[in-house]
Amino acid sequence: MYWLWRHGHRFLEPALPAFNDSVDVARRLHTQTAATGRPSLIHALTDRAMILTAGYRYPDALNDYHEALTLHSTTRPTGQP
Repeated sequence: MYWLWRHGHRFLEPALPAFNDSVDVARRLHTQTAATGRPSLIHALTDRAMILTAGYRYPDALNDYHEALTLHSTTRPTGQP
């Protein structure tokens, strides 16, 4: 993986659809049940942000990361009403 990252970002094109699918599924889960869907969506967005960063798509990565941080900041701690 390091070699691919170091010698170009062609790995992004075949890999990105899988990350997009995981974000789509997590969004649907979050829509259905926020309690279990929110952590999944945060995780999926963060994963996609990291691969986008590795592929030099910084604006897209920043958007995903910002959304994940926003979701995380609105998450209530466990055991709180």
